[in-house]
Parts: sequence; C-alpha cells; structure tokens
Amino acid sequence: MTSDEFKSALEVLGMYQDQAAGFLRVTPAAVSRWATGDRPVPEWAEHLLGVAIVAKTTGPVSFKKLTERSEG
Repeated sequence: MTSDEFKSALEVLGMYQDQAAGFLRVTPAAVSRWATGDRPVPEWAEHLLGVAIVAKTTGPVSFKKLTERSEG
C-alpha cells in the first residue's frame, strides 16, 4: 500500500490520522510516517483497513452469516 493509497483509505473511512492511530493501536507518529511515505504501511494495517472499508461499504455481517455454507 502506497502512502497515497493509505491516505485514500483513511478518507473512505472518514478518519483523521489521530483517529486512525487509535483504530490501528499505533502512535500518531507511525500513522504520519505511513501517510508521508517515510515508512511503509505494514501489511497487517493494510489488511485491517481493507476489512474496515468492506464493512463500511457493505454493512455489518454477522460471523454466523460468514460461516454458513451455501445450500444447493
């Protein structure tokens, strides 16, 4: 994930950098470094942001629904 993609993800989620730091459980300085490209965005953070975007755009899905096998 590039720094521009990271910033776009925050925008989609409606998060400021300090809010993203709280959500990702990192320091605001870490988020700032990712946003400026001084440090690469860790893969785990990219995945977590991706899940958050999917949840925001598709609505909540229960664990039971995710684990049900389709019949047919």
